[in-house]
Amino acid sequence: MVLPDFAELRRRQAEDRAAASSSLASVAQSKKTASEKNKPLEFSCRRTIPVPKRLRQGLLPKRSEVSDPRFNEKIVGDFVASRLASDYSFLNDYRDAERLDLETRMQSRKTSLEDKEQISKTLTRMVSQDVARRRAAAESQVLEELRSKELELIEKTGKKPYFHPKSAVKNILKQRNEESLRKSGKFEKFMAQKERRDVAKERKNSFGAPKTRRIVEA
Repeated sequence: MVLPDFAELRRRQAEDRAAASSSLASVAQSKKTASEKNKPLEFSCRRTIPVPKRLRQGLLPKRSEVSDPRFNEKIVGDFVASRLASDYSFLNDYRDAERLDLETRMQSRKTSLEDKEQISKTLTRMVSQDVARRRAAAESQVLEELRSKELELIEKTGKKPYFHPKSAVKNILKQRNEESLRKSGKFEKFMAQKERRDVAKERKNSFGAPKTRRIVEA
């Protein structure tokens, strides 16, 4: 008696089922009407539905941009140096009070020598910063004046815009400083001090220069 091959039977049954399902699917596809063919596609809820790129931009929420409000033009507007100086002008009062406090401590006998040296360095730094701050404020003021005059000429005559260099601003400040010194009668003293400084600078620069050898005629 020959036993049946169960593996062969299972393979034949699987082939019969696949053929039957394919025939049923073909029959069902042939029976579809025109309205059923134009129906939208159906996706399983277990899968993410692909969204076209043109619709994705409108559906997805916009990413929030992190920005510093101090440098955001929509909040604070354009940067203007004079406006910034006027808004923070109250800091000058704090600087003056701090400088007076340091000067009183410098003159006090209770202050040690080490503290006096540190206070002297701090006062020197504060004075230099104050001078630089005033110079920068004067330069920005002159630059704004030049820009406003240039804009008026452009509106009236239609000339091409001209951007003034820093050298022009420095020359204007120099002329104004000389005029104020002449009015106060300190111009001659200022020029004498400037001449002494220039001579000292020339001596300092020529100190390290190689000396020329004298040639003695026979």
